[in-house]
This record gives sequence, C-alpha cells and structure tokens, in this order.
Amino acid sequence: LIIPSDNVLTASPFFDEPQDVEPHRHFALSDGNYKGLIEIQYFNKTNYNPSFWGIKTELAIPIADSDYGYKAGKSYNINLSTLFKLNSSSSFQPIGLSLGLTYLHTEKGYWGNQLDPASESTMAVPSIGGIWKFGKGGVSVSLQKPILIDGVGMGQDNALNNDFDAIELMIGYRYTLDYVIPWLYF
Repeated sequence: LIIPSDNVLTASPFFDEPQDVEPHRHFALSDGNYKGLIEIQYFNKTNYNPSFWGIKTELAIPIADSDYGYKAGKSYNINLSTLFKLNSSSSFQPIGLSLGLTYLHTEKGYWGNQLDPASESTMAVPSIGGIWKFGKGGVSVSLQKPILIDGVGMGQDNALNNDFDAIELMIGYRYTLDYVIPWLYF
C-alpha cells in the first residue's frame, strides 16, 4: 500500500482560471492517490563479476482518487542493477562499481473527467556509482540521469513548456547488522 504524503496539488494547474504566477517548479509532490503496489524482485550474489545483480519490477495501481479529485494512472517500473567487485588496495579507490538502468512508464491521469496533459510519460534512468569501505560499513556515491523518452516536454506539442534536465546525486551508508530474524531464516 502506498499512502500519499500531505504535499499534494489541491487543484488542477491546467484547467482553472489563469493566475498571475511566477514560473516555478514543484519538487516531491504526491499525486494524492492511495495505491496498491505489486513488486517482484530477484537478486543473485556470485563469486565472480558481476558479484551481485538483480532485477526489480513494480506495478502501482491507484485504488482511490485524491481528496481533490485527481485520479492517477497506473505506473510501471523495471530496474536492472549490477555490482562489480574491484580489487583496489587504496582507501581512495572504490571497492565496487555499480551500474543500473531503470525504465519507468506512467499512464494518463485525470482531474475529474479532464485529461491531465502532463501525466503520461516514459523515462529511462541510467546510473553509475562507486562504493568505498568506511569503518565497519560502506559509503556509496552514485549518479543517475533521467532521460525523457516520451511525454510532455517532447517535440512540437509542448504547450506547457515543460522540460527537465537533471542529474541526481545519491549518497548512502550501509552497515550490516550481525543479526538474523529467526522466523525469516530458513
């Protein structure tokens, strides 16, 4: 179950009366819809490179419109990821290299019975990163670059003047606990 955040549009930005609003951006807005999530993952650890690889698929299905009348479309996601072990002895060189590719597709959404012109899109998101040993854990730094394949912001039909050009930086720390949950171990 996906529970929407409180950070949500409360009215359609496309169909209401025009307002004198300065150009601005919205980050991390929820569409306000409760959704069911179906997720399947398969990961494999090996003794050779890639030392770790996996695939994850997700399907998010809206189960209720937002409190403000927005009905989101279904969204599909498939993610391929790999981790290559590097034989480095220097503390400045990474001990691992991660590569990934994500494919995302979101179907059409609606404000009431009017099509949200910015809702349907398809993106590819390649990523690359490194992992460094840090104390008893590890620090990871990775970059990903969303690439719009289809949707608003493409070609001549861009009435909303949408575009995006982003590079995402992710920094993480991982520490493995020396504990096994007894009822999950088999």
